[in-house]
Amino acid sequence: METQRYDVDTVKTGKNITEARRRKNIGVDQLAKALGICGGAVYKWERGTAMPRIDNFFALCSILDVAPADICVFYNQESTEKMRQLCRK
Repeated sequence: METQRYDVDTVKTGKNITEARRRKNIGVDQLAKALGICGGAVYKWERGTAMPRIDNFFALCSILDVAPADICVFYNQESTEKMRQLCRK
């Protein structure tokens, strides 16, 4: 069985996190507290130097009221579209 690789564009994903957070008028520290993590982790996500764990990613989407497919960007457009389809199910 061939394993499929999905490479996330962490910089674009980070920018999407920042934009969604600002639209909700939530500060970095406020978001971090809601997630039960330190603010430094959120800063790393927003700069694109790290990605949230999957549980934090879905909690982040819930807090920011956005679909996962609207936050996460892949280098491969086909992978981005697959994620959009999976999130609709």
